[in-house]
Amino acid sequence: MGRTRRIGCVLALVSACSFNPSAPGGGAGNQDRGGRDGGPGLDGAGSLVDAATVDAATADAGAADAAPPDGGGDACDQACAAAGGTCTGGTCIIMCTAAGCSGQVVCPAGFPCEVQCLETGSCAGGVDCSAATQCSVTCGGTDSCGDPIVCGSGRCSVECTGGGSCEGGSSCNESCACDVTCSGPGSCAAEADCPGTPACDDGAGCHSDPGSCDTC
Repeated sequence: MGRTRRIGCVLALVSACSFNPSAPGGGAGNQDRGGRDGGPGLDGAGSLVDAATVDAATADAGAADAAPPDGGGDACDQACAAAGGTCTGGTCIIMCTAAGCSGQVVCPAGFPCEVQCLETGSCAGGVDCSAATQCSVTCGGTDSCGDPIVCGSGRCSVECTGGGSCEGGSSCNESCACDVTCSGPGSCAAEADCPGTPACDDGAGCHSDPGSCDTC
């Protein structure tokens, strides 16, 4: 009788400790197939899959989806580079030497534009910023900006500080506000074409001080 009881106990222990891989619990503690407790789970092929690996793969896929398409680039950078300048803070800045800007400087369309003509004879072909959203031109070199400076409908500022600069004058009659200063000796041989009423014309240049001269 004692021997029979010992055999029964052994059989009961074996049954309780048996491992059944097809059981709903997977036979490995309380872990389910999806690894919902943060540990490894089972993929469709029955292999262990670590949750951190799944999260990393998901993050990589999201980053790939968010990446811009090849060749997208920044519109201001591309347009400004084509005009010979550099886009800084959304403004196209074109620095001109006499040799680098011997022809007309043309600002790219759709962006604010700043042109610096600081060397002797620079910007000899003038500046066309009629397509820019606003424009600032500095003619600081002697005899710089020989041909006309043409502004668009946005705010325009032209500083003729070099001797004999802005010989061809400035045209900003379509600008919502225009300031043309002629402080260089012999600058602005041709008077600027100012917008608005005669109050916006100060002789050789223009100013936007009166309220009617600034409609931007």
